[in-house]
Amino acid sequence: MAGARYLQLNSEFVPEAALVMDDPPCTSIGCPKQTYVAAEEAKIVQYPNDPLSDDVKDSFKSENWASESTGHDWTIPAWR
Repeated sequence: MAGARYLQLNSEFVPEAALVMDDPPCTSIGCPKQTYVAAEEAKIVQYPNDPLSDDVKDSFKSENWASESTGHDWTIPAWR
């Protein structure tokens, strides 16, 4: 290959172009985040730790009231 430069790496000669890296330098604490990754992480909405919304809680209350007032026990079949 005309004009290609070669460097010695562990007793072998490799093309200089093979040693070029585009990755950011990483330290022992990790690699720096890309700007788009940080921007996307900033968009993540942190919801409260309450697993049930008010609508779901109201539905449970309504079902309990309906079961008590009719005397019927509602059962949901298990999915297979």
